[in-house]
Amino acid sequence: MKSIAIDTSALVSLGHTELIEEILEIYDVVISNGVLDELENIGKREDDDAKAAKKWLKLSSRLKIKEDETSDNESISSVISA
Repeated sequence: MKSIAIDTSALVSLGHTELIEEILEIYDVVISNGVLDELENIGKREDDDAKAAKKWLKLSSRLKIKEDETSDNESISSVISA
């Protein structure tokens, strides 16, 4: 199974669709602890994005959660090129 890394914004956007189960059947979805934290914070609200985030949170056992490996001082380009 192929792995894909998805950021918070993309997860919330996909949460507005009916594609989550299909995505999880096709891909290993990899997120960071930071993305999980952001989903949890969004899920505390009372809006459509909260509903979308909660869909992913209910299925979080099927996500691959990786430790955040960058500090605030590192740029994304240094992580990509590593």
